[in-house]
Amino acid sequence: MKTALVRAFLDHRRQPLAATTEIAKFLDELCREAPEFCAQVLADATTHVSQKAHLLAGVVRSAVDRQQVVEALGSLSGTELLHVLDGLRQRRVNGRRARELGLRVLLGHERLTELAANHRLRLVQILKHLLGERTWSSVRRSLEIRSPEGDRFLDRVVLQFASDADKAQEILCFLAGLGFDVPEPVRKPWLVVPWLKKPEKSEFIFADESLRQSVAARRSLEAGEGMPRETLFGIRGTYHRQAPSKLVRRLSAPQPRRGRVDGPLTAAFK
Repeated sequence: MKTALVRAFLDHRRQPLAATTEIAKFLDELCREAPEFCAQVLADATTHVSQKAHLLAGVVRSAVDRQQVVEALGSLSGTELLHVLDGLRQRRVNGRRARELGLRVLLGHERLTELAANHRLRLVQILKHLLGERTWSSVRRSLEIRSPEGDRFLDRVVLQFASDADKAQEILCFLAGLGFDVPEPVRKPWLVVPWLKKPEKSEFIFADESLRQSVAARRSLEAGEGMPRETLFGIRGTYHRQAPSKLVRRLSAPQPRRGRVDGPLTAAFK
């Protein structure tokens, strides 16, 4: 039974999930019969990203070792990882296991800063789903108004899953929208005046260059020169609606051509 399912999957793994409704039912059955195989498929370069997103939702509900899933997801590129994790939000898969797995993968990703700077909205949506709206609001409040109780709350809820707690805390401040009104980027950590009930936004200053460039692009689109085109178009649509599209194309980083990824069978024939 498992062998037949695996062979059928290998024949259709390149197709997008929307190509046929039968694929979703088939992937659900595959997750029930061979969950460990599905966890390995998450790292497969030839499987369509929409199928990986559906498989992840099934793997989370199974008893597959969490570390195995984390390692498989960690091998994905940043953009593909966000697509796969966003499948949990689209399918409303939540719970302690999904939350811990998602946070461990995201906050431990080596390119988390780049992902936050270029895909802020999608990252916030994923975090809101994993944590819940109320918990995300509490995280944002604890970042904005520092206190010993808030620091313990951040450590317990999110920072324990980060590979670098200080770096993750700065990225969370960026994702929470703190510091978007900084008058001029300065190379020093952001500070909080303890006797103020609410710190001024100008005190949140990001040390990372990519985060500061993303903040500066919201103030002046020209400051985002070299950023991905998709990100600049998103910033333009929110903060600079009068800016022409050709300006975004001129400022954005050149887009590399995507070559075809051959599987082992195609490579053998070639």
